Amino acid sequence: MQTASAEPWRSPVGVRHGRLVAAVLTAGVILRMGNYSQNASLWLDEASLALNLATRSFGGLGAPLDYNQAAPVLFLWAERLVLQVGGINEWALRLVPLLAGLAGLFLFVPLALRLLSPSGATVAISLAAFSPVLILYSAELKPYSIDFLLGVVVIILGLQILENPSLRRPWSALLAVGVLGLLASTPAPIVLGGAGIGLAVSTAVRRSPLARRWLGINGLIFAALTIFLFLVFYRAADSAYLHTVWRANFLTAAFPNLPERAWVALREIVWLSILGERTGWLTSPARELVINVGSLALVGCAVLGVARFWERRGAATVVLVLGSTGLTLLASALERYPIALRLVLFTVPSLILLLAAGMERLSLSFAPDRGKLLLGLVASLLVCRAAAVDLLQMVDSDRAENGRGVIAALERRHRPGEPIYIYARGLPVWAFYTTDWHSPDRKRLDWFRARGGLGGPAFENAPSRGRPVAPHEGHDLVYEYRGRSELLGLSTGVQWLALGGLSREGPDAGWAKRESARIREVAHPTAWMFVAHPLDNSHQQLLAELQSMGGRIVYQHLDRLAGVFQLSFE
Repeated sequence: MQTASAEPWRSPVGVRHGRLVAAVLTAGVILRMGNYSQNASLWLDEASLALNLATRSFGGLGAPLDYNQAAPVLFLWAERLVLQVGGINEWALRLVPLLAGLAGLFLFVPLALRLLSPSGATVAISLAAFSPVLILYSAELKPYSIDFLLGVVVIILGLQILENPSLRRPWSALLAVGVLGLLASTPAPIVLGGAGIGLAVSTAVRRSPLARRWLGINGLIFAALTIFLFLVFYRAADSAYLHTVWRANFLTAAFPNLPERAWVALREIVWLSILGERTGWLTSPARELVINVGSLALVGCAVLGVARFWERRGAATVVLVLGSTGLTLLASALERYPIALRLVLFTVPSLILLLAAGMERLSLSFAPDRGKLLLGLVASLLVCRAAAVDLLQMVDSDRAENGRGVIAALERRHRPGEPIYIYARGLPVWAFYTTDWHSPDRKRLDWFRARGGLGGPAFENAPSRGRPVAPHEGHDLVYEYRGRSELLGLSTGVQWLALGGLSREGPDAGWAKRESARIREVAHPTAWMFVAHPLDNSHQQLLAELQSMGGRIVYQHLDRLAGVFQLSFE
């Protein structure tokens, strides 16, 4: 096997490239801070996790989470610590992902400079700075930006070891980072395993007694900690429910249409990581054509990047950079890890590095001046496209419901005694934004949790009952709170499935009739309905059924994927 060349940290890039990198980093920071400063309303998944963080102690966060949530324990503890200092609000909840996103961007700079030429590094840093998904997840209450950060740091440490396997410092640093990573990032075993394979491939590592010893020690400690964390903290995440929801994202022949599913997953990762999801004026067929052709071009460029790294750095570096990707594919084939962009954000550093290396190699096929011009032109087009998506994402974000805004509109018009119906998918958002976190009603929150969690009658993503809704269902889903009745909506039976879309076109038979009867029974003569995160037309069927019973919508406030409706039966 070839070994990586003993190449030291690069000297500072030239003034022109240095200024460009500084400008790109500044823009990346501004975009991340700008997205964070939007202080968007928590959406379904964020609110579900926030309810756990707001109601549990540090020790309680080590137990299986409510509302079918799962997250690394160190991430949860960091979040809980921030909440104790900054209070329970969106700013505090999203601070940890923001800091991880900023750290990942800044640490990507030395990584790119180590592996690429100044021009190639500038391209890679630009792609990372303007990546729509990296910006998005830097301001979302999820640990995905930590996954990206871990992927960057592990490759950096792996390169340091490849360049001098007999130095203890990078090995001890890798051990420390690995332990913290396993506590803070769910895919850390894959990231560390991929790095371990890359190091084991190196002839220099295998020839060094110290390196062999450290490789074995690190491997044993990481394996033992992974098993411990799985048995103690994360076993609940390996559930039959999650396996069903993510089944199409396992790249196994046990599920139909493997080639098509594999391409859709690859296209999602490559296209969305670099360019985002908006296509503007394009019609659906044109959109599909552009995304397919563009994704093929990006994949081809990444393949050229593999060849470029192999030529310049050797097999060990290639395996180090691609090891986590290979292990992810293997885990997916074994139905242990689904392939979806947010779950594989730790592979994005490798993807960006390979794309930049591929463009760098392609530019060498031309005369120097033309090659540099081509590299700059292609990179500029990609970055400008991504930047446009970034700005639209901030100015006109339609990725999440504005539950906070519509609840505020309801509270301004609500009168004492008027009952409120809460659509099942809106329960976590409703529970978070209607709780006084200075003095929370624990009994009410426990009541919501028991009925809105996995297996409860109001679980937001429950599968179909396989039968019509019974006449008595939901009779006990009423909570009296502050002089008003809160009617918790029954699950519709429409289940969201990754890649597969929705499990059925409409709610279970009789759902709209049963829910409208519950609302009509308590309306004297008015009632409210709160809807958030609807995936189908179930709530519209419910509104139509209520109107057929004589109900009249006298007020409504809609904002993206959330809304409140006041109905009168006078």
